[in-house]
Amino acid sequence: MAVGESRNITVSGIFVHCAEPLRKDKIYQMILGIPRQNPLLVKGRVIWSNLDGLDPNSTFPGMGFFFIQLSEADKKFLNDIISAHPQK
Repeated sequence: MAVGESRNITVSGIFVHCAEPLRKDKIYQMILGIPRQNPLLVKGRVIWSNLDGLDPNSTFPGMGFFFIQLSEADKKFLNDIISAHPQK
């Protein structure tokens, strides 16, 4: 089991800051922990990674996941949370 931290999330996908490389194009089940909310269980496909040939000075090693299984209710929930916390 890999553990990571999100750095950017949309209703389409998520960037996960993680030192453990996962295989590109493989589907993974993820638990998204959201403060003061129930966690979301989603499936996502690794669509890119910057872990290959990683520069040891890289600030954000990780991977981009595209959500492939996310209910309409969960999309709305994520959209509401994202909208309530705009990026600075």
